[in-house]
Amino acid sequence: MSSRTTIENMSAVEANSSTVIAASAAVPFYLPGTAGRLCALYHPPSGQVNFGNFIYLHPFAQELHNTRPIVAFMLRELARRGIGVLQFDMFGCGNSEGDFSEARWETWREDVSLAVNWLKEETGLFTGLIGLRFGGLLAAQVAADFDECRLMLWQPVLSGEQMVTEFLRLREALSRAKLTTALGLRSQLAMGNPVEVFGYEYSPVLVMALDQLRLASPVPRAKSVAWLQFGSEPSTGAPLVIQQTVAEWRAENIPVELHPIPAKPFWIHSDREPSEYAGVAALVKRILSASV
Repeated sequence: MSSRTTIENMSAVEANSSTVIAASAAVPFYLPGTAGRLCALYHPPSGQVNFGNFIYLHPFAQELHNTRPIVAFMLRELARRGIGVLQFDMFGCGNSEGDFSEARWETWREDVSLAVNWLKEETGLFTGLIGLRFGGLLAAQVAADFDECRLMLWQPVLSGEQMVTEFLRLREALSRAKLTTALGLRSQLAMGNPVEVFGYEYSPVLVMALDQLRLASPVPRAKSVAWLQFGSEPSTGAPLVIQQTVAEWRAENIPVELHPIPAKPFWIHSDREPSEYAGVAALVKRILSASV
């Protein structure tokens, strides 16, 4: 999917959120990236108290598009409550330069470092990373690159290989061609051929790198970790595999808090109303500002 659009387009998309609470004006700009310019938006904190400056890392492929309205609302809410957030589209994604077929895992990692440097230089403060879905997996992988980095993971992807397979299976389920199967698409990738999934061309090089990623290992070297698990009731808790991962991290002396969130997932479809997540934004603010 081509990403050669303008920064104004991203601002317009986010401004169209049906419920927007006024905050300090967000600052759109192009962030110089490793392989091309990255479309970025900085939400400065409102009020006299700054509870921190975070970088938001977005989900993978179609989930980025699906989450735009809710994320726009959430980040504006955080800014209104005194938490600054820098968000950017990764190279080849959204409105940044490059095509998705050109995207590479190492490029995305390096661009996070560039974003951290920008935040430090422009505001004097970098507090941590907020990652949604694949962005959470990325955040956990790079946290060790930064001193005293705090992590907030919103329903992080547990396995890069599983994530890619789920997208391939969705392509299989919705395909009219009966011969298009997830296994067949995997075979094409293994032979070095790219595959197209809902307008995104998956390169074998990118998929090979993603297939090696696991959230549980290596253990994220972070000052603290707050894990939000959507669609989970506090009375029942998160799925067992997630509880096991949290227990393993705690055994490695990583402070982890697991927060079951009853709100419905908003990355599968883009028809959720931002107002449904006002309570989640308030919870996020309380968690992020707790140790300030």
